[in-house]
Amino acid sequence: MRIPHTLDQYLFAPADEKPLALFRIVAGILMVLIHLALLPQWSTFYGKDGFIDPNPGHLAPLLQLPGVPGGVYAGIGLLASLGFLLGYRTWTMTLVLFLLQSARNHINPLSVNGEDLVLRYLLFFSLFLRLDGCWSIQALRRKKSCAPIALWPVRLIQLLTAGVYLFSLPHKLESDAAWLNGDFMYYVLVNSTWSRFPAPELAYHWPFSAALTYSALGLEAIFPLFVWWPKFRLPLVVAASLFHIAIALFLANVTFFSLSMAAAFIFFLKDRDFDWLHQVYNGKMASIRKRLGRRREVAEAPG
Repeated sequence: MRIPHTLDQYLFAPADEKPLALFRIVAGILMVLIHLALLPQWSTFYGKDGFIDPNPGHLAPLLQLPGVPGGVYAGIGLLASLGFLLGYRTWTMTLVLFLLQSARNHINPLSVNGEDLVLRYLLFFSLFLRLDGCWSIQALRRKKSCAPIALWPVRLIQLLTAGVYLFSLPHKLESDAAWLNGDFMYYVLVNSTWSRFPAPELAYHWPFSAALTYSALGLEAIFPLFVWWPKFRLPLVVAASLFHIAIALFLANVTFFSLSMAAAFIFFLKDRDFDWLHQVYNGKMASIRKRLGRRREVAEAPG
């Protein structure tokens, strides 16, 4: 009976609210930026007379209603992203964003990037979660507590996110010898098409580029295997998040994908991580106030 009980706890225990709320805020900001970027280009990529796939799929009519300019759809996506960010009618906003994302993926597969695929599965499983349990307009307006939401959508998001690394690592090693010999980050950092790195000349030194290359491979190998162990979970989540934020800052053309992955890692956090951070913050602030109080006493003491 132990295995069924463990499985029940693993999949159907109540989901923590604070990580879900943080994901909503981070992903909301990201989707606002994505729709602002798409606003001037929507008709070109997804309009009826734009650059589209000849067989755009069954969701294409959602974005090609007669007489509706492409900017209207981008505007709807922008408003839905703002509502999602603020936690206003969150489930409805999530559904709108998921349908828009899926329709864009169907109507023009050639424009699909990594962030489109990551955001689509994040939005889909978010439909089965309550993302506005705290830090939201809905939470402020809610007069009574809601029934807890089961954890299984979070588990599926975790498995899919870990799977991104699990499947990308063998592909990298098989498809490009530069990953094996440590030269991959050299080629990336010295290429102006990809690099925003402030000191690309450092990549001319093999130890530097090799360290970056093998660190990326090491993280992708370790994360999907060890993130499930409690003592490794938080360090790996922090390391992976910082890794993708650094990619977003220093590499062009993969910014939104890297930030989407950083948002996905939030699903590995727990409420107790936020409680610990709050305790650390309170302890630091108490220490600072104590020090300032002592300095004030010394300054006010008679000479």
